[in-house]
Amino acid sequence: MGIEGISGSGKSVSAVAIMRGVIGPEGKMAAIDSERESLMEYAGLFPGTDQPVGFDHKALVDCSVEAYIEAIDNSVEHGYDGIIIDSASHEWAGKGGILESVDRDAGEDGFFSKKGWRKATPKHNLFIEKVTGSPIHVIVTLRVKSEFAIEKNAEGKNEPRKIGMQTIQREGFDYEFSILGRMNEFHDLHITKSRMLDRSPEGILTNPLEHAVINRPGILFGETLRAWLNAPVGDWVPPSYSRTFIVNGKEIVSGGITKETYLTALNAGAKADKAKGPGTARALLAATFKAPNCAALTEPQGTHLIELLRTLEAAS
Repeated sequence: MGIEGISGSGKSVSAVAIMRGVIGPEGKMAAIDSERESLMEYAGLFPGTDQPVGFDHKALVDCSVEAYIEAIDNSVEHGYDGIIIDSASHEWAGKGGILESVDRDAGEDGFFSKKGWRKATPKHNLFIEKVTGSPIHVIVTLRVKSEFAIEKNAEGKNEPRKIGMQTIQREGFDYEFSILGRMNEFHDLHITKSRMLDRSPEGILTNPLEHAVINRPGILFGETLRAWLNAPVGDWVPPSYSRTFIVNGKEIVSGGITKETYLTALNAGAKADKAKGPGTARALLAATFKAPNCAALTEPQGTHLIELLRTLEAAS
């Protein structure tokens, strides 16, 4: 799992808490800290049965690929159940990291010389292989920075406008994770990628984390992931998370209903209104779910609403 975030968003403490939930109270957690030992500020917050501090701490001063790999290998060899890497941005842009090694090996040929990258790229790929190929759980944090563009405002004056957030790592690093999310200043984790697939009793493939928004994710969220990992296909009942998605250029903040179910419900509502008269769908929504609109529903409620609306339409 990868957790991206600006400074102060809560990515480090969330990583520790989530991992404690994933490995359980009896699990052993290793923490690889390149953030000047900042993880020690959370010592004791999420203790394990045999880890009163919550994790065993390894501080990195040298952020070379070799240093990261040594720490990962030691964690695996000593029987840990999970590793926190806080953060992987330093492997790329920290002291001794990939970008420094490129500068050093390129010499007078400059940063864009193939000479420097010829050595750096295989090292970086080896780091990725160690993270993704680890036989134990891994949660990685990643720094992000704001990007701005200078544009004309309504008065014709130049002003900066935030155009996005750039992850401090090599482009494409996000492909490596089973679950990836970005935290904001309100400590909301917005899931941007999820391979958390399951199958409903009806045989429908579901992704409970797709576009989910979790405020202050912690041990309970980690326990949810552990339950999914350990459950047979189709036997796991996912919790309902809030979600965000875009419809016709407007951001919808839902109570858990997915975009696909939301759009299907709107379509079913329009057909029910046509068959039974205007306001039919809204009246059913208020009477059955006490909800002002479809966006307020959870995913199971949305599915149920669609069934009721289709029954109404068929009975006309």
